[in-house]
Amino acid sequence: MRLHEQCCPRRTGSLLRNERRWEYLFWNLPNLWVYETGGEIEGYLFYDFLDSGWTLRVREMVWRTERARRAILGWLADNEESVQQVEFQMPLESLAMLGLMGWSTPPVEPNQPFYTAQVLPNFMARPVHAPTLLRALLNDAPAPAGFQPFNLRVRDAVLKANGEALGVGAEAGLVKVGAEQPDARTISLAPTMLAMLAFGTLSASELCARRILNAPESLIETLDALFPERRPCLAPIDFF
Repeated sequence: MRLHEQCCPRRTGSLLRNERRWEYLFWNLPNLWVYETGGEIEGYLFYDFLDSGWTLRVREMVWRTERARRAILGWLADNEESVQQVEFQMPLESLAMLGLMGWSTPPVEPNQPFYTAQVLPNFMARPVHAPTLLRALLNDAPAPAGFQPFNLRVRDAVLKANGEALGVGAEAGLVKVGAEQPDARTISLAPTMLAMLAFGTLSASELCARRILNAPESLIETLDALFPERRPCLAPIDFF
């Protein structure tokens, strides 16, 4: 637990690692390999098996030292004869830190790839009640300089409660989320876009540049201040 706190920065949207969460992991992922030296744990590996035991799936791999990383990879390599493949379930940046990608036997044919990477969603997020989410994020937050009031409406054909138009204004220097403001500009967006803004995955200006979000130019600075980019645990493909 202490090693995870030291080596795994908390990111926006990540699951809380409290005692109940650790109990869940130990109960559902009983396969745990620990690297310890001098009485200190320097790395660990949660794993399970798929395909009747032919695929070893790495569920979580944490290391504090380079020798721990090498020891864990060495243990995985020792299992090469027991399984057909090893599957890593982790963010791309964590996989890149392992130093594994790009190393393989040279291909026989010029058009044969060295390796194939497949990117799949892990945890996924979706706003189930946009008004509650926006009030929790914005209500009574300091209004940024140059704040412009606006309305926000979520286009959601599945959850009708998400379709309520909300007004975002300012009173006494604080942001207030309430009823729709008749004189303010309205931004209409899909639940996926709201999730990206809320998690700080991409800024409003970046979403507009990619033609994903359609917002008035006069509101971009306000949106960027209210929904700053962060370091979320989820990638754009993890929202639906």
